[in-house]
Amino acid sequence: MGRIIVEDFNLSRTLESGQFFNYFLLGNNKYAVIDGDSVFEIEQKNNKLFFRGNVSEEHIFHLFSLDAPYKDILDSISKDNHIRRAVYDYYGLRVMRQDLWQCTVSFICSAVSNVPRIRENIISLSRLFGGYKAVGNRVFHTFPSFNRLKKLKEETIAKAGMGFRAKYVKSAAEWFSEGNWENLKGANHDKEREDLMEIKGVGRKIAECICLFSLGFDDAFPVDVWIKREMERLYFKGESIALWDIEDFGREYFGKYCGWAQQYLFHNARTKTKTFS
Repeated sequence: MGRIIVEDFNLSRTLESGQFFNYFLLGNNKYAVIDGDSVFEIEQKNNKLFFRGNVSEEHIFHLFSLDAPYKDILDSISKDNHIRRAVYDYYGLRVMRQDLWQCTVSFICSAVSNVPRIRENIISLSRLFGGYKAVGNRVFHTFPSFNRLKKLKEETIAKAGMGFRAKYVKSAAEWFSEGNWENLKGANHDKEREDLMEIKGVGRKIAECICLFSLGFDDAFPVDVWIKREMERLYFKGESIALWDIEDFGREYFGKYCGWAQQYLFHNARTKTKTFS
C-alpha cells in the first residue's frame, strides 16, 4: 500500500468532474481507476492518498497534476466573482493528465452525448475488449489497446454502445497504430491540436479536450454545449456567441491556465443544474 501526502487536492471532486470516465466508486472517497493499462485503487483520508495496484507514485502525481502550482493557477484564473465562487465551491479539483489513447477515445465518445453515457461507453469497451488485472481481491478490465481495436470491425466496436462513433474509434485506432501519436510531444499546442484533427471524428473541441486533459496544455479552452451556455450567461449577457469567439475570449481573459478555469466553470454548470448529465 502506497501513501502520498497531498495539499489542496480533492480526489472525489477531481475524478467526478466530467473530465475522466474510467473509474468505479468503491466507498467513501475510495475508487478504482483505470488509466490505460494501469489499474489501481486509491482512497483519500484527509491529506493522505492511499493506493495499491500496478501504478507508481510518479504516475499518480502526473495523472492528478499533484505537481502543478495549484495556488498560483487559482490566483491566475480568479478574474471575477463567477470563477472565484466556482473555485471556492470545488476547491481541490485539479485538471488531470490522462493516458493519451484512452483520453482520445473518451472524448470521441463525447460527441452528441453526456457524461454518464461516455462512462458507459468506456467501461463497455474495457469489459468487451480489454484485458484483466487484479487489485487485491477485485478484478478489473484494462482499457483496450489501439492495436486491439484496430483489428476489430466497426460493427464489433459498436457493440459497446458506440453507435456512429464506432467508425471514429476505429479511425483513431488506425491513426495511433501508425505511430502518429509519437509526434505529440506536448510542445506546440496549435500544431498538436491540428495533428489530432487528422483523426476522423476529432474536431476542434475534442482536440482541445485531448490537449488539456492528456497533453498538459493548460491554455486549451474546449467549448462544448455546457461551456457555451455558461460563458454566454456569465460573460456575454445571455447573447448567442460563436464557439470560436468564446474560445478566444476564454484564452485571452483567463490567460495561460484558462483550461483550469474552463474545468471549474464546466463542473459548476453541470452540478448546479437540476438535470445532471
